Amino acid sequence: MTDVEVEDSVEGVLPRSRYDFNALGEVYLLDFDDDEDIEVVKSRDPWG
Repeated sequence: MTDVEVEDSVEGVLPRSRYDFNALGEVYLLDFDDDEDIEVVKSRDPWG
């Protein structure tokens, strides 16, 4: 997987050390507070 950025509304683009991916390519935040609201925004399918 390439050209992936995870952006925080306060901190901006997160360094790669702050998130990881599973086998399906889903992003998981490594340093995440359970009380913090998150919004997942998926980009359009470039092949669709």
